[in-house]
Amino acid sequence: MDSFRELLKKNKKPVFILGGIFLVGIFLRTYQFHDWLRFSHDQARDAWLVGSAIEGRHALPLLGPNAGTTAYQLGPIYYYFSYLSGKILGNYPDKLAYPSLIFSILSIPLLWLFLRKFFATNIALAMTIIASVSYFLVINSRFSSNPNLITFFVLLYLYALLEILNNQKKSNLWWSVGVGAGLGVGIQLHTTLLIAMPLVTLVVFAYLLRRKFIAIWKSLLIIFVVTLVLNGGQVYHEFQSYGKNSRIFLAGFQQSSGKSAYGQGVFSIAACQIQANSHIISSFQEDDRCRDIFHASTGNGEDRWSYYLGMTLAVLFSAWGYFLLGRRFWQEKEMEKKNFLGLVILFNVVSLAILVPIADMIYVGYFINLFFIPFILLGLILEALQQKLGKIGLGVGIGVITVLLICSLDRDIRTAASYRAGLENNAENSTLGEVERMKDYIFATLDGQTKFYFSGQEELKGRFFYPIEYFARRSGVKIEKVDLSPENGTKLNSSTPIYYIEANGAGRIEPGQTRAGHQIISSKQFASQTILLLGN
Repeated sequence: MDSFRELLKKNKKPVFILGGIFLVGIFLRTYQFHDWLRFSHDQARDAWLVGSAIEGRHALPLLGPNAGTTAYQLGPIYYYFSYLSGKILGNYPDKLAYPSLIFSILSIPLLWLFLRKFFATNIALAMTIIASVSYFLVINSRFSSNPNLITFFVLLYLYALLEILNNQKKSNLWWSVGVGAGLGVGIQLHTTLLIAMPLVTLVVFAYLLRRKFIAIWKSLLIIFVVTLVLNGGQVYHEFQSYGKNSRIFLAGFQQSSGKSAYGQGVFSIAACQIQANSHIISSFQEDDRCRDIFHASTGNGEDRWSYYLGMTLAVLFSAWGYFLLGRRFWQEKEMEKKNFLGLVILFNVVSLAILVPIADMIYVGYFINLFFIPFILLGLILEALQQKLGKIGLGVGIGVITVLLICSLDRDIRTAASYRAGLENNAENSTLGEVERMKDYIFATLDGQTKFYFSGQEELKGRFFYPIEYFARRSGVKIEKVDLSPENGTKLNSSTPIYYIEANGAGRIEPGQTRAGHQIISSKQFASQTILLLGN
């Protein structure tokens, strides 16, 4: 306790600033969390699965969600975190999403601690405040999804691994537990981490073995045991199924390895990380596919000018940052700082190498496991400016940080305005608050029916069916998605009501009007869509 008080006394100002940064990050991540929570197909599926376990209808699964569009299933830890949250706070979608929110918030101070292992206090604080307002990090904390936990557990893993590297003459019991916890959870959150984290661990411990680290086997045993315990569910499943999930993973990995030319894949991944680096710290541009990054904008002259300027700045930023990263690692004499840079380079290189075979199918969002990289690159650039130009460099650095903060906050504010207006409910997204309002209208007009049909414009029907189905199932009401087009010839029960979703303004809604051959009985307009009750 005395040492903690001494630490606070010596770092009172940075701690207060960090506290302010933390509060800003909490506000941006929690504001209107319930109403603006993304609640689409995957979230509805997971909420029903976990909620059923909470209510005792079935046990928690031994495996987690599918990895992308593959048949391989990740570990179940994401479900377990949601189960624990729901058990404590209540079985409802926003409560089940709290793990994504909480670990995103906790990653803010953990990023500060990690950056302080290399950078001076002022630079570490500057990078942390940019992270706290980054649109990329904020938006990925505001819905339930297994990759959203990555920011915390990757940092935990790297920080604990760095502590072992920096204290090779000690037993490092608790840091070994930390590595095991980060590794054990991380490999269940994303397929890339399932490969990258064990490889990085093996490389680091091979290096420690050469350095004659006194407790290497003890540390490895602790890491292995902690990782094994955290993955107990899927290990048990593999024994039961004779390695079925592992075979699916290996088959998929071999198949993806031969899909695209290696050189093209390397270029696409390099371009994608350049885009990700820029997007994370500046909040510019979108979550594009890697292979589309360098395709020129097809908009008007202003759009094209903005596109080329943004891409030029992104390339210059990453090129300069990686040059400084490599040079600093080569020249660094202080061993702890060299370990930091070496670990960052190793994790980055291994992660990129794993992504090369699947470059055609991935998006910028896949780089959430490398979210800390642009902050390190920017920190190195600011450090170099200050060393070379003195007070002028410091002023330039403050200007850069100010511009980046303004850009991110502007993006956050514009996004909040879009959510407030309900515009984030479309063919690509649906929010919990809007789905609740749609559900309330449907249930209020069901008139005692225990089943209803759901139809509408194809993309909207596909987007909103599963979230509405979640609430129908909770209420014991059956819902069936149907196609009302004449050529489909779907046979409908004449006593079952039909609800039809369409974009606002899609057609006149007056007595006698019809949709898909059915007369409109009533309607309710929402922010961007209208739901019609049709006669059957």
